[in-house]
Amino acid sequence: MIEKFVRLDHDFFFVAEVITSAEFHPTHCHTLAYSSSKGSIRLIDLRQSALCDKHSKLFEEQEAPGSRSFFTEIIASISDIKFGRNGRYILSRDYMTLKLWDINMDSGPVSTFQVHEYLRPKLCDLYENDSIFDKFECCLSGDGQRVSTAIYSACLAAIREVLKQLPSKLARTQ
Repeated sequence: MIEKFVRLDHDFFFVAEVITSAEFHPTHCHTLAYSSSKGSIRLIDLRQSALCDKHSKLFEEQEAPGSRSFFTEIIASISDIKFGRNGRYILSRDYMTLKLWDINMDSGPVSTFQVHEYLRPKLCDLYENDSIFDKFECCLSGDGQRVSTAIYSACLAAIREVLKQLPSKLARTQ
């Protein structure tokens, strides 16, 4: 028997945050990660609740004081997340960056890769033509050493040797 759980907010027009992506842990079938339009990733244990209304871990980057602008929340929206093969790392993609998170460290990403930084001065134009709402996927290589994402101009950004950029203690545990 398949059970289906649907949670509807009857005041949909007043929803402040939506789920943008979800991914099951590769080795623990009861663990699910999901991302949101506010730029956070939540890790939940489905053995505790099937409603996903409580999380066991929260991953989000604190914004620097005074750095908030009209576009801050829009570009922070996470469009995709992927677990690494062993489930230790989560790769996330927002409009401007790829971020690599260690699920054992919820204080912030262990690595951030700028992919659209050159577009920061053009955010007004991107907003006016709705390009700022484009969504990009991301992926990790099977060995966890490389990450990739789509970028504009029909190109693919491949970032090599991800774990060599991390502190050596973290890289050895992958």
